[in-house]
Amino acid sequence: MKADEKACRTVVKARSLGWCEKCGQVPGVQMHHRKNRSQSGKWTPPNILHLCVDCHQWITEHPEESYENGWSVRSMENPEDQPVLHRGNRVVLDGEGNISDSQGAIVLGDMPRELRDIPHPGLDGLTPRQVIEQGHVEFSPDRPGCLACRDVLRELAYGERWFDQVGGL
Repeated sequence: MKADEKACRTVVKARSLGWCEKCGQVPGVQMHHRKNRSQSGKWTPPNILHLCVDCHQWITEHPEESYENGWSVRSMENPEDQPVLHRGNRVVLDGEGNISDSQGAIVLGDMPRELRDIPHPGLDGLTPRQVIEQGHVEFSPDRPGCLACRDVLRELAYGERWFDQVGGL
């Protein structure tokens, strides 16, 4: 794996909080190029989405809807300039792993950027960024603490509105 790919994967996993960036309901396990590599699509955070298997397959099988929603980007377009439907919100992705809403406010899900670096008691005093970087948001039956971290991160990132939307997973 090349250095740019590895760096990009790290940024995108942190941006996604480990969850599918299309549906937000299951862990992201695959990286999707919005602009295909065959069309000069690069390993940059605005060009990559962290997806679950089902959403990745759906995007591949439904190209027109994928272009309309920004999950795929045409060869002449720049992914950084193209909005994407990210867990139900139309946003723009930047090269640093930030998500900007239509007013340009930088968010992580609905988590303001400044919250990413504030220690949280529900995360054993770690910051959300530290939890993500240490891999605590992945499912693992032998690491029960990870589920607690995941739930706190979800609450911080998406709040009650998100929990209501997906049935309080």
